[in-house]
Amino acid sequence: GFLVYFPTACAWNGANGSPYLSFDGSVVSWIEAITLLCGIASIAGSAFLIIEHLICYRWPEMQKQYVRIILFVPMVALSAGFTIMWPYNYDFFELFVAFWEPVAFFSFLGVVLEYLGGEAKAAPLLEAHPKGLHWSCLC
Repeated sequence: GFLVYFPTACAWNGANGSPYLSFDGSVVSWIEAITLLCGIASIAGSAFLIIEHLICYRWPEMQKQYVRIILFVPMVALSAGFTIMWPYNYDFFELFVAFWEPVAFFSFLGVVLEYLGGEAKAAPLLEAHPKGLHWSCLC
């Protein structure tokens, strides 16, 4: 694993007195342990939100987008955690985030479009503004 030594870390060390957490003979650094806990917290929080959206499934068009956006959080957490544990497989783990990122972005734009009243109402609003760069974009 990817180990980091903290000489001034907490007083609690593994059973062998090392500065690493040790579970059944395998060695896990503090960074890996914190990443694992944060990943578990993000998965639990995301699962709770997704379950709540599916229980109260009253606006399917909006809630499908919400669920897709919420699923992005555990994808990033798992990718970061696995990358810290196995840094040589970074490209493989980043592939999942790179795949889901445009899906989440597309879903966010879908939510914004629904808040504007749908495509039929949003198109005239977008066409009313002149095309081109605004002077404030050039600063």
